[in-house]
Amino acid sequence: MTDTEDQSDAVIKFVEELDLDLEKIRTADDFSEYMEKLEWGYANDLLEEQPLEEYLSGITNVSGAIDGLVKNYGYKPPGPTDWKWVARILTTAFWHS
Repeated sequence: MTDTEDQSDAVIKFVEELDLDLEKIRTADDFSEYMEKLEWGYANDLLEEQPLEEYLSGITNVSGAIDGLVKNYGYKPPGPTDWKWVARILTTAFWHS
């Protein structure tokens, strides 16, 4: 097996684990642990490297297309979401690292 195949296998395994972990999020602590795993995956080249502007644009586009996300990925529609809190988390993160 080549290094490229090994990396590809590691990426696939990591994404599969993310999918499982995502479905287990119930609390702020669960969310924080999930974000730590995302950060770890990014630092270890298991997630696509992209500039912050592209990542924020992705968040904008996905959050504006929740219905399509539900339909295309077979997710259960979200219950009531306090979008102010999502925005607070994302905004406050710019000042805390």
